[in-house]
Amino acid sequence: MSWFVKAAIGKVKDQSEALKQSNAVKAFQERTANVVKKAKDVVKGAHGSASELEAQLEQKARLCRTPTTAAELHRSWLRMIATKEVYRADQEGDRDLTFFEVLLKSHAIELSLEALSVDPVARRIYSEVNQEELDQGAQASPAAALHALLSSTMACPADLWRQILRSLMDENGLLSDGQLGRGWLVAVINVLKMDWFEESRTAERKELALHAEFLRQLLKQLEVPDSASE
Repeated sequence: MSWFVKAAIGKVKDQSEALKQSNAVKAFQERTANVVKKAKDVVKGAHGSASELEAQLEQKARLCRTPTTAAELHRSWLRMIATKEVYRADQEGDRDLTFFEVLLKSHAIELSLEALSVDPVARRIYSEVNQEELDQGAQASPAAALHALLSSTMACPADLWRQILRSLMDENGLLSDGQLGRGWLVAVINVLKMDWFEESRTAERKELALHAEFLRQLLKQLEVPDSASE
């Protein structure tokens, strides 16, 4: 075989190998581009800073002094929890927070109850909720909306927080004759709530697990079988 033929064969082999590597790189780049796109989509879903949202939630909670306005607020929070929207962390490098995590971090829930507890009529509405209302869901009544919200955010059993709420809001309850300051209500509900930091860490661990599985699958797809290179 002449030198020219050997060189030509060698060149074809080199080009073939380069083509295989080029295809693998191209496939990797396409997958990486999809990951980047998804990441950008997540960033686009951010809705301002978490601290700004926290302040807004607490401000609105202080103003809901009637069952009607409170019900609208509590239902809107339930809807926002379901969307899983995210808000920018205040410190660079920290994980962004979901609406649910910001709501737990804030004192908005307890402040809305504090605002309602001032009015004896409002207290009676929230203390006289029946099971039929609860079964119909958050749209049934202001009390049902509150119970739906507390069911999603309290860490203790429902029987316990319902009993405490009834004791506080009842016409002859603990808040009726000034036995306890209204700040006590805020403190109690705050203790009964889920820990926002623990919820955030749990969500972060799930995200890392999903990311690790995605990378494992990506690497698996990039592996070239020995038979394919022959």
